[in-house]
Amino acid sequence: MPTSWADDVSLIWREPAGRVTARPMAALNGEKAGVARARQAAKDLRAALSLKRGWVEAPFTEVRDWSVDDWRARHLAHPLTGTIGQRLIRRIRRDTTDVASVSVVDGRPVAADGTGVPIDDSDRVSLWHPIAADETEIGAWRSFLVERRIRQPVDDPTSRRMIPRHLRRMPPWILCDMTPWG
Repeated sequence: MPTSWADDVSLIWREPAGRVTARPMAALNGEKAGVARARQAAKDLRAALSLKRGWVEAPFTEVRDWSVDDWRARHLAHPLTGTIGQRLIRRIRRDTTDVASVSVVDGRPVAADGTGVPIDDSDRVSLWHPIAADETEIGAWRSFLVERRIRQPVDDPTSRRMIPRHLRRMPPWILCDMTPWG
């Protein structure tokens, strides 16, 4: 799972000694078709990842949740969306109460302090958004992401584009009253 600040798809060429080069080495001159296929595969993967990022961003503009099984299958175990879904912060809701916000580290859900969070099969999972969190929780998640060099794979969740449609028409001062620090 990519977790660095520069985790976009890249094509890396290495010489036999292990040195990374910007271009394929001269030994591959006879393999132009193979080099072209590798470049095309990287380009196709970038395009697919870009589409999936849009698919992952869409729920920020609407209220949506998933069963734990669907979340695991669609957002964690999927070979492409898993690289995105594992880096997002999620809210865990049990019955009608939020019980935790989690990220996934080494395949297990953890809180912002790095401790494991048990999740029941009956829980519901949704995207976490800073507008519904207090300053302490936001600071804890910010520290968690920076310390682990995890880049959130979506646009700034506080940008206008990421605000749910039904809230966009509201005056800003009403939105501020809806937040815990309002």
